[in-house]
Amino acid sequence: MLICAQPEALSLLALRSFLRVLEDVRELVNPNLKTLGAVLTFNNPQSIHHQDAATELQRAGVHVLATVNRSVKLAELATT
Repeated sequence: MLICAQPEALSLLALRSFLRVLEDVRELVNPNLKTLGAVLTFNNPQSIHHQDAATELQRAGVHVLATVNRSVKLAELATT
């Protein structure tokens, strides 16, 4: 399973809940269910908060496979 998440406080709270449910699913339904890791989207590599979020995920045992950085240019293109 690949997890996609934004490195924001509410997203991380939801991810914690999801990981608890995932453990229940492993115990009750599929013990072979594996987590490949996480991809952080809308990441700002200069943000201390986003760096802390990646660190917290790793502490929770979720390997951060990649980050997709927030792009102002891409956001501007979407509005034109």
